[in-house]
Amino acid sequence: MDSLNYVYVAGTNRLEHIKDTVSASNYAEDIDNQSAGNYAYDAIGNLTKDENIVTMRYFCGCLRF
Repeated sequence: MDSLNYVYVAGTNRLEHIKDTVSASNYAEDIDNQSAGNYAYDAIGNLTKDENIVTMRYFCGCLRF
């Protein structure tokens, strides 16, 4: 079970990190507290870093008419 608090970069809708007020020892599989700067974004707002994900790729689903 989690009790999450979402921390955003000031003045934006970009997530910086997540805090969990439930003790990490209560559950084996849990988000727990993340450190500040857990997420990073490029100039147009695409997520470029998540400390919990090793590789991140974006694919354009271009359609031809």
